[in-house]
Amino acid sequence: MKNKKLTFIDILIIVVAVAALVFATQFFTPEKPQENSSVEFVVMVNSHKKGLLDNASAGDIVVIDYTDKYKAEITDIKTQNSKVTVLDNISNKYILKTSPLTEDTYITLKADAQIGDNVIKIGNSCVRVGQHFPVRGKGYTTGGYIVDIINEQEG
Repeated sequence: MKNKKLTFIDILIIVVAVAALVFATQFFTPEKPQENSSVEFVVMVNSHKKGLLDNASAGDIVVIDYTDKYKAEITDIKTQNSKVTVLDNISNKYILKTSPLTEDTYITLKADAQIGDNVIKIGNSCVRVGQHFPVRGKGYTTGGYIVDIINEQEG
């Protein structure tokens, strides 16, 4: 039997495998949130029937998950008419028109969250732009998408 020696190719394969393992553990392990603070974010409820959120007002406490465990306070609420795309028969182009039946509502919410370097979490839900969030208060239940995170930490 011949005694096998480590060649340059064998060492290169070992180095690449170790580097891949370090890369995978560094970038694919979920980060633990570091501190508890409050976060303020804006949820847009798009194209809902007029009057759906008439009961909502600043200062209300709403539920922002499906288990009734996590709550947030409405700090601001703004409503504007929805715009829809329609075909203009005269010019044969699509144009934006104001819808008489629907409106868009922007709800600013403030909630306790765990904030880390790369993640903001409320319970098990990540707070990030584009994330769907349920909003349930007295007399209304709806959902919208986060369109802005105003501040990540108080103070």
